[in-house]
Amino acid sequence: MSRDLDLTFVGSIQFYLRLGCKSEARSSEEQPVLLQYSIDGGSTWNMLEQFSFGENSRVSHPSYIAIELPHHARTNATKLRWWQPSFNGTFLEEWALDQVFIGGDANGVSTLNDDFSSTKEANWVLNPGAKLEPTCGSKNNFLHFKGPDDRRYAVTTDVVVTENTYIQFELVMGCRSSSATCYEILLEYSIDMGKSWDLVQHDCLPMNADCSDFFEGSVFYSDMYQDITRVSVPLPYYTRTQTTRFRWIQLPEFKSSQTWAIGHLYIGEECKYMCSGHGKCSSGVCKCDDGWTGTYCEESKSPLPTELRDSFVSEPSNSKYALIVGGILSDLCGPLASGTSLHFYGSCSRQIVTKDLNLEKASVITFYFRYGCISAPINSNHTVFLQYSLNGGIIWKTMKELYFKSYLIPSYVAVPLPDDARAKVVRIRWWQAQHSGRAHNDWAIDNVFIGGVLQAPDKYIALENGHFLVNSEWITSTHVENAEYCNSGTSVAVGKSISNENAVLETIDIHIKKNYVLEFMFSIGCNESWEDPGMPVRLEYSVDFGNSWQEVVQKCLPMELNCSGVAEYPSIYFTPVPWKRFTFPLHGDFISNWTRFRWTQTATQDATPSHEWAIKNVYIGPQCPHHCHGHGSCISFKCHCDKGYSGESCSHSENNPTFLKESFHEVNLDPTYWNYVVGGRIAYPCSVLVEDTAVVFSGPGPRILETVDLD
Repeated sequence: MSRDLDLTFVGSIQFYLRLGCKSEARSSEEQPVLLQYSIDGGSTWNMLEQFSFGENSRVSHPSYIAIELPHHARTNATKLRWWQPSFNGTFLEEWALDQVFIGGDANGVSTLNDDFSSTKEANWVLNPGAKLEPTCGSKNNFLHFKGPDDRRYAVTTDVVVTENTYIQFELVMGCRSSSATCYEILLEYSIDMGKSWDLVQHDCLPMNADCSDFFEGSVFYSDMYQDITRVSVPLPYYTRTQTTRFRWIQLPEFKSSQTWAIGHLYIGEECKYMCSGHGKCSSGVCKCDDGWTGTYCEESKSPLPTELRDSFVSEPSNSKYALIVGGILSDLCGPLASGTSLHFYGSCSRQIVTKDLNLEKASVITFYFRYGCISAPINSNHTVFLQYSLNGGIIWKTMKELYFKSYLIPSYVAVPLPDDARAKVVRIRWWQAQHSGRAHNDWAIDNVFIGGVLQAPDKYIALENGHFLVNSEWITSTHVENAEYCNSGTSVAVGKSISNENAVLETIDIHIKKNYVLEFMFSIGCNESWEDPGMPVRLEYSVDFGNSWQEVVQKCLPMELNCSGVAEYPSIYFTPVPWKRFTFPLHGDFISNWTRFRWTQTATQDATPSHEWAIKNVYIGPQCPHHCHGHGSCISFKCHCDKGYSGESCSHSENNPTFLKESFHEVNLDPTYWNYVVGGRIAYPCSVLVEDTAVVFSGPGPRILETVDLD
């Protein structure tokens, strides 16, 4: 029997009860246990509930009982009693009562705020297995679940949940213990005083027919919460009542080493925007994390990065990523773009989350991706999703679903940023919701680029006068480095593919307009022989963020119908090419708001060698008059003429030969008359053309004989 209690605003009474603790069959003749209340000091008693013995009793095993307190019992002096009557003072059976809770607001608590600085019994119905203490190096108290207890959960009192209510708490699992395997904590809700429970949020995945987007449920895995981490969860519509309660529970059969703790709990709607994911709500005020400010912690005190690049040649940096779980640096997948990649095959969670970025002016996310280096996905729930968050990872929106039957070979992926994702504070993640266990349904990612510009530049100058490769000018520079090459005198961009890995130099996107030109200086295979042409370098362009590419100049032969009788050599360069200027007028398909170019040399194949190549003085922009007649560089609408040429468009020359006569009798071609020869040499032909030797073309690659400029 209780003493007099003030139950004026109390809504319920809860407890655990078991009738009959003997192993043999329970007697149905035993008198029942009665739950009664009195509002007159015990003079008279009123019935709340009767619990009977016997095999069919609903409390013949440990049972949770929750009973709404009737209005008549809500006085400022109410007694409660559990009472078993007897006719002769003897009893046949035992019964047991535990975890009694009489309390809670009948109208629900509008805000629940607990920093665990002291015991606040009114906030909690039950928390078996918990101890109030600091944990994981924190000076603040947590509700810490550890030790040999066979039950670990915490149940809040009843809370009012409305449209804008959310739940925020700190969670830590295992404290980076190496002995704890993957385990989980569930966040559940009840709207019937704890009689039944369900997840606050179920995951939404492709195999769920009614999902408008994809997200995880309110299940928290240990590898994601090894450090103290704040969790914020908007509460769905079905949790909205005047008396909703919540519980954190660790399912049975856990190991004692699989510890966890919750701290600084807030349930309410006082702090708008959930403090933007960068602060905690305390007494209705957002207390911002270090480095964040504003009423709702929406502003970073220092400028956020405007792009992210990572080729994963070394361990991922903590300065770039907020979280990486389930993935390690590995070459098990072979090269996706080049070298090692980030390979996800762990047994627990699998995701990579960036730090906050400022993507107001960004345009695209690009990366290389592959499924199934070890074991391919087998259903759509094994899909990896590319998502973004505008509030520190509280809510995620999907940009692209990387379909599980695709990407079974290394694939380049380009995803334009949606308008909503172009914001001051954005996080990006790659997330795999489900898998079949360690080394199953694995995936890998490489050469991540997040950035670009909302308005691509309309002029591009790079690698001029020995300037080095810089990130603002190039998206990709794989197996390309700054070095001197072929008597360049200054550093240039030098590339060379290796076994299984291409060499690639790829520009940023450029706004190409009418009457634009691409111009650059290029060399390949300096001092090499055309008899061993090696792997060529291709010049290509893309107008869809790199998803598809084609040669800047495609091969055209006179007899091909679409060539109008004009022969054109494709933009493919074989060894040897000495330093030479290449100029390409850009028109037709090149004109785009987002055009990029790349020089790429395919990976070495079998015995085919790969020769070094180099590039410098890249210019993309408005063309100069007559393209400087091919004898000067176009810089800022002005021709800078080569030695020996002058005039506004480099059209005036000095001392060019006025004739050419060649019988090919010497051992070598005369450089006075011949500018470039490849694939041929002076030799005896299979039959004499006029007399003696001729220039004979038999090379395995291009076959070209080009004169110097002639007057």
